[in-house]
Amino acid sequence: MPHQSLEFIEQLKQIGEFLKSGGRLTPELVDYLEGAQDALAALHEKHEQASLQGAEVISELFQEAVKLIHDGIEEVLIVHDEGQDDDALALAISNIEEGSDVLTTVRYAIENDTSWATGASLG
Repeated sequence: MPHQSLEFIEQLKQIGEFLKSGGRLTPELVDYLEGAQDALAALHEKHEQASLQGAEVISELFQEAVKLIHDGIEEVLIVHDEGQDDDALALAISNIEEGSDVLTTVRYAIENDTSWATGASLG
């Protein structure tokens, strides 16, 4: 799964760079990005509703990462709809990269520091 999420992030960054160079998104790609946004919104909502006692920080970081990536996709779609905007594309790529960095931090914390899990339970 971590490899797939890295591929997804890389694809999003490539789409941003493609738009930056003057490219246009195909209707299928727009549908894909909108579907990814829907999936991220559902994931964020599901995580927001889950109560992971003892793992609140990890949960909050995960939610922030998902929100950043979602917002980055939103910026890409806005640029697609409204036309070239280098500042908006830079923000989109920045949000996607920051979300990826936060996910990497969460993954590292989960894999290498199990102390957060000793008291964690679903509430």
